[in-house]
Amino acid sequence: MGRREENKQEKRDRLETAGLAHFEELGYDRASIEQISAAAVVARGTFYLYFADKRALFAALCDRWFIPVKALLEHTAEHVATAGTPAELARVYQAMAAGLTATGLSFGREINVAFREMRRTGEAGDELRRRERELLEIAVGFTRVAADRGLLRTDNPRVAAYMVYGAAERLYYELLHGNDVGDPAAAAGEALALFSRAFGLASGE
Repeated sequence: MGRREENKQEKRDRLETAGLAHFEELGYDRASIEQISAAAVVARGTFYLYFADKRALFAALCDRWFIPVKALLEHTAEHVATAGTPAELARVYQAMAAGLTATGLSFGREINVAFREMRRTGEAGDELRRRERELLEIAVGFTRVAADRGLLRTDNPRVAAYMVYGAAERLYYELLHGNDVGDPAAAAGEALALFSRAFGLASGE
């Protein structure tokens, strides 16, 4: 990478760092391009060389956690399709839980902003709800595959996927906010154990 490219990347990084800080402190709606540009020590016009608008900056920050989470769920779907027994399926879910925990811990600030903005109206909330729907549909898909193959005990794969997704989201929210749920890896393991018993993985049924 040449010096020019390094300078461009440095400015983009500064804008993303400033954007994240302002979204954390002020929320999406109150944070402005002027404030973010000033904090990044770039001219307002320079902002538009890197991002079309504030929503594009917000989307770039969301990509930090969304892209690896989506890839992990798609990877899980591939392994669910080839699992031969409930025990193998349980190991697939265990790997997914470990991956989600690691990703969540790596991008806690970005995800915390997402938790807050998802519950609000407006373009940031719309962006996040669209992304959540995309992730949910992947989870519903591999849950249905597991149920159809007799590896998972549920009459309604969509409800099962929603329940597990919602529980995992709430658990991570509590971890992010410092509430006492214990060690993150142990908490994920306990959640997985409960899930396994509820859907017949622990017993191998």
